[in-house]
Amino acid sequence: MLPVVFPLSPHPPPSTDEDEPCDTLEFVATDWDEDKFLLRLTLQKVLAHLPEKDRFLVHCLFWEGKSEVEVAKELGISPRAVRKRLNAVLKKLRTMLE
Repeated sequence: MLPVVFPLSPHPPPSTDEDEPCDTLEFVATDWDEDKFLLRLTLQKVLAHLPEKDRFLVHCLFWEGKSEVEVAKELGISPRAVRKRLNAVLKKLRTMLE
């Protein structure tokens, strides 16, 4: 299983290719949302404390939009086990964020 990385932004960073000009200030000004950034940063820190399988589960379900059945196949468990594990992970996350 590959390590799961949660991006802070769903948008790609500005191009660093010299052939393709990019106004970094424009990128920051149009895509910067401090509340969303802080929320993503907080989630990233909290998710880092979860076991790898739980991070994988959250990543697949919420970042990749996979179904419980798809995730169950990848983890080699039943969809019911995915739901049960997800409920436990969400409970743990709520506790960590309080």
